[in-house]
Amino acid sequence: MFRKIKTIYLSILSILIGMKVTFKNLFAKRVTLNYPIEKQPMKKNFRGMVDLIPEACVICYQCIKICPTAALDLAHKTITAEEKKKNEITKFTFNAELCCFCGLCEEICPTDAIFLNKMYEVSVFSHDQIIDIDLMKDDKYTHISQDYDFKKEALKMAKPVKPAVAKPAITTPAKPAETPAANSPALTATAVQDAPKEEPKQDTSGANDNQNPANPNTPKT
Repeated sequence: MFRKIKTIYLSILSILIGMKVTFKNLFAKRVTLNYPIEKQPMKKNFRGMVDLIPEACVICYQCIKICPTAALDLAHKTITAEEKKKNEITKFTFNAELCCFCGLCEEICPTDAIFLNKMYEVSVFSHDQIIDIDLMKDDKYTHISQDYDFKKEALKMAKPVKPAVAKPAITTPAKPAETPAANSPALTATAVQDAPKEEPKQDTSGANDNQNPANPNTPKT
């Protein structure tokens, strides 16, 4: 009898503890999404599928050289336009099966033409859908995800332009007036000219010797 009462008591207690947690979170803010209707935006450092801005590419082949799995393939030709020779891309493809999503191609690109977008839903029914993806097309991934928009992806990866800060004007301090040195010839000549002239003293020693001490007006005999 006691065992049955204990079992009923513990059952009611466990229900109350569970309901306490339920009522505590019943009116709390929702932490889940109604997927796939609602989708969580990816973080800044997320690496998705390789994407390209064709007009920004300078055909330097740095991304092709650094790719560790040879997932990128690039070819070009030289054409003449307005009497000037320039290079034009004829083929730029991406093999998602080989890509390891390391992001080295994005880091080494000198013009930020190649980047990894924020796509994470890349399930397909055939291997051919993720092999030889033409990066020159704007709708390159619409066959994988209907929500793909090249302009939005490029806008997400656009780096903010830092406003130019005007540099303060450099002003050189005025030099103090130079004072001539004490031993300079100019100062010495000026000092000599400004000094008062002393009158020459008359030598009266000879005249005193010829005078008579008794009568100074009469000379000695």
